[in-house]
Amino acid sequence: MELQLQKPTQLASGIRLEGTPSIAMGFGRVQLDMPAIMNNRAEGNISGTLRIELWDLDAPYSGGDFNGEPLAGFTVGTLTSGYCYPACEYDLINLTFSNQAERPVVMLREWNGASYDTVAFCEIADRTEKVAAPVKKAAPVARTETPKTEQPKAKATPKTAPKAKAEENSVAKQSAKKKGSSELISINDASVADVAELKGVSEKLAAAIVAGRPYTSPNELLRVKGMGVKLLTRIKDSIKL
Repeated sequence: MELQLQKPTQLASGIRLEGTPSIAMGFGRVQLDMPAIMNNRAEGNISGTLRIELWDLDAPYSGGDFNGEPLAGFTVGTLTSGYCYPACEYDLINLTFSNQAERPVVMLREWNGASYDTVAFCEIADRTEKVAAPVKKAAPVARTETPKTEQPKAKATPKTAPKAKAEENSVAKQSAKKKGSSELISINDASVADVAELKGVSEKLAAAIVAGRPYTSPNELLRVKGMGVKLLTRIKDSIKL
């Protein structure tokens, strides 16, 4: 059973759930996908130990104490300020061995030295979706591999008879440029023009990336104004240090 959730409700400043999680519940397993977990606190701040927990609550939740039944959980670890855990996918044990939940709530919780505090949560978007007609495909029991996305095939350049030497040189330059486009862009060494060739990166953002060097991790690009989690995830396979 797949559940659509509301956008996250943030309860504590700094530690955030970015994007809207999704849940697929099966007998014995829970597949939980989260776009990102971020620490936006002041520089040098390291979070307490973070946990992702899925609960079936007895009543609507708005923060603080709660009553319910735990469905699944996972300890993520600590997170340094300015960093994030992007594209989090968790394949967890379903503690109830049921594919049904009355009021499922996903919680991001932080250890305060004595107990865990809820810093963000997501509730189900529409309870009527649970009684809709059965979907054709059954919810996956387990998923151990990340789905592969097919890269778009390069369009073939139509062959035309050479008209002049100058035109041949132009075609050769274009061919060389296309050949080099598959190379990874170095975020520490590439020029503004090269960085701007990344899909979704404007010349203004490229200049800001160059100005913010050096970087020790691609995730450090998130500190550049104009760079978000979605854009970083899109270009991550096209960049290197």
